[in-house]
Amino acid sequence: MSADESLLTNTTFWYSVAVGVFVLFGLWKVSGPFLGWLDSEIAKVRAELDEAKRLRAEAEATLQKYRDRQDDAEREAEHIILEAQQTAARLRKQAEINLREALERQEHLFEARLRVAQEEAAAEVRNFIIDEVMTQARGKLQEMKDSKEAHDMLDHVIEALPELQKKHKSA
Repeated sequence: MSADESLLTNTTFWYSVAVGVFVLFGLWKVSGPFLGWLDSEIAKVRAELDEAKRLRAEAEATLQKYRDRQDDAEREAEHIILEAQQTAARLRKQAEINLREALERQEHLFEARLRVAQEEAAAEVRNFIIDEVMTQARGKLQEMKDSKEAHDMLDHVIEALPELQKKHKSA
């Protein structure tokens, strides 16, 4: 028996050939739908990856937008704080000026009141002294009623009255 005859008569060989042909035929018929399914799965994965990339880019853009807003808000807050400090400094200076002016007005008012009070006190003292002098003069005049000394004194006072009035008006 030759090697060729033994292969042709060998059942294992034919089973192997039959299985090989079946597998090749199955692969040829099944490979199209299988490869199509694989291609569709690959396309789905690519679409999901593209969507994920788009979503990531969108999320990064949104994140950057919020970071920019935060930076703007921080700059605006710093500007507001600086403005508030400047306003506070202006208000403090104005308050100091207003206080100084109010104190000066109060001081001038107090000095004016003090002058008036001093003038009133001086007038009261003057009036009191005049009243006392007049009272003593009456008493002396009562004692000296008809004496020549009283008449001379009265004449002297009458003569000095215009001069005393001038002095009193100028004071």
